[in-house]
Amino acid sequence: MMNQEISANNSGPEKNHQVSRRDFLKLMNRALLGLGVAVVTPPLRRYEKLMNGLLSSTDLESGNASETAAEAFLLITETYGLEIYNGENKITNILSLGNVSGEELSREELEGALQLVAQEILKYPPNFFKKNNVNSVRFMNNITYFSDRAAGLTLSFGDFSMEYDDLNKEYRRATFHHEIFHCLTLRLKSIGNFFAYKKNYIDGANANINRHDGALEDIAELAEQIMLADGHAKFIDRINYEPYQKLKKALQVKYSLIKQIYFDLSDGAMDEEYWRNLIRNKIDRDYFN
Repeated sequence: MMNQEISANNSGPEKNHQVSRRDFLKLMNRALLGLGVAVVTPPLRRYEKLMNGLLSSTDLESGNASETAAEAFLLITETYGLEIYNGENKITNILSLGNVSGEELSREELEGALQLVAQEILKYPPNFFKKNNVNSVRFMNNITYFSDRAAGLTLSFGDFSMEYDDLNKEYRRATFHHEIFHCLTLRLKSIGNFFAYKKNYIDGANANINRHDGALEDIAELAEQIMLADGHAKFIDRINYEPYQKLKKALQVKYSLIKQIYFDLSDGAMDEEYWRNLIRNKIDRDYFN
């Protein structure tokens, strides 16, 4: 197949024919595929193609994405296996319930959200989401569930929604971990174990999503806190300096339970050494390699 000679000149009158870079790459890809060589599309081009499916046509005029945003997108989708949705561009069983509304992010907002999530997702082992059936994250602004506003929302197994606000990144970082923890605990058969501790200042057993209370919200709020280095350190200080022994015991119990969940669901990767490194901001892309 490769013995044929590719020439810009055909028989007949001589033409000043130039092969465009795009056509040349197509020819090369075709030739390499014929030899059984896998061709990997450049990350930025793959990112642009995927972004085109997430953004409305009015947003596509803003130019090429930054390499940083492209890397973030590929990290989230390929390394960690999460699907990404922007508003209602891809309908799933979350929005098909008919009780959720939200606004699609602009290109700039979506790229900011991708980069924020890419920083936080590194705190989990690469196989964590696939193993625990966490499938997708949906970005929306002004999320409403029935008549209530929400910063994040988890209504089905493995899929969650979160807002993105460039002015409050710390809050959005916490929301990311909060909603992931909801996805995890919705699947836990032993979730009832948390309710046994309601005498230790955990809220009542019946979580009410409209009021954001109950045991499920209580533990998710603590989970989001300990997944952030500063929040984790502050919570340890709170336990250490809590003067009331019953409350101190309740905080210790919740803290141990949540760390045990992460330990079990990560096959031991999120162990005590992991938490020490997280507090010191030493969890990076190479940590789980």
